[in-house]
Amino acid sequence: LDDKLVPNPESKIIRIWDPGLTFSVLWAEIDKYERLLFYREQVWRNAVLDDVAQAVLEITQEIAEGCRVEDIGDPANMYRRGSMSEDTEYTILQRKWGIYVRTMSITAVGPQKRTMQSITYLKDKMSTFVNELKTPQLLINPAQCPILHESFTGAYAWQIDQNGNIKEGHPAQVHPYEDVVDCARYLALHAQGGLKSSGGRPTLHVVKKQGGWNSPRSKRREDEKGWT
Repeated sequence: LDDKLVPNPESKIIRIWDPGLTFSVLWAEIDKYERLLFYREQVWRNAVLDDVAQAVLEITQEIAEGCRVEDIGDPANMYRRGSMSEDTEYTILQRKWGIYVRTMSITAVGPQKRTMQSITYLKDKMSTFVNELKTPQLLINPAQCPILHESFTGAYAWQIDQNGNIKEGHPAQVHPYEDVVDCARYLALHAQGGLKSSGGRPTLHVVKKQGGWNSPRSKRREDEKGWT
């Protein structure tokens, strides 16, 4: 944890998208030490895509001015269509907002393996120390990523079957924890693919931020068990 964790001008920011009724975006970086750095989260409920895009561009301008930016996201949403539109949400983001959400580094891993492979990678990063920097290989700004922080400390959990057995590899569908961890998992898969952040993104817009939804911190359900 590092509540002073912020990008520097040389940072290559990765925005990770998980669209849906609970819509999540994380701002992160894979630095030269191969650390996963999580700078900011934003979560919306019953999101309108244009409102999300405007807010994302403004937040990026606020925290990462001058940084190169790329976008990755949930491959399942390659086919999720925008309301009142024949275009997919990712197509709308690219055509209307200049936001090109890539999925190739995530789809390189088969759907059945993605959950366990990405979570194992995140856990390995948490427990690996960078001696030169005296930090773990996974850092979160808890003030700017409170849901992700809470998820990693127990709120994100495996499902429990009717006999009380843990269904390892099957996350409990508890929002918004599942959504922000999905974003973190996509970053893990992206990192494992060895694909480095690249520039060449459109100029970031200064736009009016829309109201985001931040879920109150609910108590962890008694019938769930965490994976930390």
